[in-house]
Amino acid sequence: TVLGSQPLLLHVADTHPLAERDRVDLGELADEHFIAGPPTYHVRTELDNYCRAAGFDPYIAFEISEFDTIRALVAQGLGIALLPRAEIPQAGVATVQVSGIADRPIGLAMGTRHPSPAALRLHTHVTTRAQWPPEP
Repeated sequence: TVLGSQPLLLHVADTHPLAERDRVDLGELADEHFIAGPPTYHVRTELDNYCRAAGFDPYIAFEISEFDTIRALVAQGLGIALLPRAEIPQAGVATVQVSGIADRPIGLAMGTRHPSPAALRLHTHVTTRAQWPPEP
């Protein structure tokens, strides 16, 4: 069940030359060092696919599974990252929109087994309160 969507943004150290930009083209990032999740993560798959479509394979300097750790490394200037916006802004990190990057869908999945009554109530609660597609 699709609940909404989430933009993926470029995360750079606030001292990075791109930090003051409103928007960048993905092709401008071909020579950058990326910090990304493992290849099995959806956001990493999106990064790889978008970069290949822009004509390059991203150089992955660090592979980290935790978004907050990725942002901490970005803040130290160790690379850039394509991630959803943080719930709590990370000091030392600037976010920049990337042209041609679509919002990613956010969904709620249920297994094929019979869910418990509590799982059914949670599913009903979440899906009845989510507004997708968003109201104009």
